[in-house]
Amino acid sequence: MVKKEQNNTDYHDIKIGDFEMSWNLHDGEPFAVSESSVNEVGCIHTAQGLEFDYVGVIIGDDMRYENGEVITDFTKRARTDQSLKGIKKMYRENPKEAKKERMRLLKIHTELY
Repeated sequence: MVKKEQNNTDYHDIKIGDFEMSWNLHDGEPFAVSESSVNEVGCIHTAQGLEFDYVGVIIGDDMRYENGEVITDFTKRARTDQSLKGIKKMYRENPKEAKKERMRLLKIHTELY
């Protein structure tokens, strides 16, 4: 989110078709317990360990279901996503090891959800 817009509920940095919402507003309260969080998009890190009455999940281009399998493609991750920091370099230097790491992380993520 653009720093100057981090408190602006009218600024929608998540846009998917006709769906628009603000990402992790900084209104002084933690995202997941804020009264206004129903009008925001948060990440797994701000919601982890908490219970919700309902949730939605946005899955980016880096994960898809294809031919009966969940496929991950770290080359399509958002540049701002630091969860796989260094894997592109690892892939250039050791593709086999990078693919093993990708599968290990996929297993962790699927167990979380």
